[in-house]
Amino acid sequence: MNRMTAIHLLFVTMLLCGLSSCKKSTSLAPGKAGPSSPPAASPAPTGFQLLKHGKEYRVMLADQLKDAAKVTVFLLDHNMQGASPNMFLIRPYDTYARVLSAKMYKASETADLLSELRVVLTTEGEFESPPEHFPFHGIRVFNRSDRVIFESSFAWKGPRTPASYSVVYPNGPGWAPISNEALEPLFRNFAPIPPDVWNTWEHWYDQGK
Repeated sequence: MNRMTAIHLLFVTMLLCGLSSCKKSTSLAPGKAGPSSPPAASPAPTGFQLLKHGKEYRVMLADQLKDAAKVTVFLLDHNMQGASPNMFLIRPYDTYARVLSAKMYKASETADLLSELRVVLTTEGEFESPPEHFPFHGIRVFNRSDRVIFESSFAWKGPRTPASYSVVYPNGPGWAPISNEALEPLFRNFAPIPPDVWNTWEHWYDQGK
């Protein structure tokens, strides 16, 4: 067994262990909206964490997306709070964002979104310090066995915040940057952000800073 094969098998093992804590969501018929059932929080360290070979791990996650069968796209409230019904887990913060809307699609309907997400996973670098993450979108990807193979929250570039998304690495959850400008419009197509919601956030952020 060569070194790359051994690394790949190790990542697969760690990925399966990490995702096993995800609570299986209530199935929705394609095209139907419904509440989010947040996965049970796994006991992972909090704070900003990076895997030494983070990009290699994200490349493996991108490869897993090729097995997608169903995709749920969420519109999230950027104000985070404790766990309650209809919430989406923001794993690096170990807290939740309220789900404003959720809709499930066949993977074929989200082909462009998944394709661009694979580009982000395989080409982006790392943050040098933790970003401020105010999530507006979330995604949960299922394979043909109805198993969650990818889940993340997405925060878009704001007045003074970079775009970022969450990644559950084997050594704990962390953040990765988004410089690809094609991803946000695709999320907005599936889960539009009402102008008043975005404007309220910009005003709130400016006032808070």
